[in-house]
This record gives sequence, structure tokens and C-alpha cells, in this order.
Amino acid sequence: MCATDGWVIYSCFGGTHTSPMAAGIHLGLLPRGRPPTLEELDALPPFDRLSLQDLGRLHLWGHDRHGNRVATVGHGGRLEPIRTAVVSALSTGGGTPPERIRWVDTHDLLTPALRAGGFLSRRLGLAGPGRLLVLRGLTQIHAALEQRVQQVLDDLAAGRCG
Repeated sequence: MCATDGWVIYSCFGGTHTSPMAAGIHLGLLPRGRPPTLEELDALPPFDRLSLQDLGRLHLWGHDRHGNRVATVGHGGRLEPIRTAVVSALSTGGGTPPERIRWVDTHDLLTPALRAGGFLSRRLGLAGPGRLLVLRGLTQIHAALEQRVQQVLDDLAAGRCG
């Protein structure tokens, strides 16, 4: 089993839709086996609330059952520089060896509905129609996202942390 002081960081383009859903599944804040409702997603602190100024900022959610900190971050399409900066800060300033940091990017799961919904909601301020599209997109990817989170949880349980 992984020791405490590790990190699991879920990332996506804006840090406001797919990565919060992944963190919510990871920590048991969202139901398993079915897509969450908009109300359940809305209860997640950063869900559909972050702006461009929040890109690259690490949002700590808490600790999982293995003692690892779970966080989310938006990378704005610049995954490698953001990952390098966050891992460097956590390892240099925070004392966490890079191999204890598990980075899980969810950007590859984005659907056209998620892209359009995120743009409408976060960039244009049209939260109503944007959230409906986001919910449709999250429903479409729920099974794949849940499977990705389960793989992370399985790896942690088996002692594969980084």
C-alpha cells in the first residue's frame, strides 16, 4: 500500500469539469455505477466555477483512503509545462518525491459536448445552456472516467503510486 504524503492529481483543460468529476469519484463524493446529476456535480467546490486565472493552480480536495492527497488542476492545453511546474513545486518545495506524484490527465476524454459546454459556461458566461451540454458530455464519458479512476485506485492499493 502507498504511504502517506503522495499525491494524485487529476488534470483537464480548465480544471472545472472532468477533473473535478474524477476527484469526486476517487474520494467517494460522487456515486459509482451511474452518471452524477447536475445537483451532485454542483456540490463539488470547483465544478463550473473556475476561470482562466485559475489555470495551473492546484486545488486540494482532501486525502484518499490510502493517505494520498487528491487534487485537481487545469492546464489550458499546456499540459507539460503545468505538470513540470506542479511536480517541481511539490517535490522541491513540498518534499514529495516525483515518483510519489500520480498525474492523471482526463483531457483526452473531452467530447464535442464538453468542449462546447465549457466554452459557453466558462468563457461566455452562459451557464444554463453550457451546463446542460457539460452534463451531456460527462454522461457520455462517465464509464470511461470511472474506469480510469478505478485503475488509479487499484494501482494505489497494489502499492504502485507514481
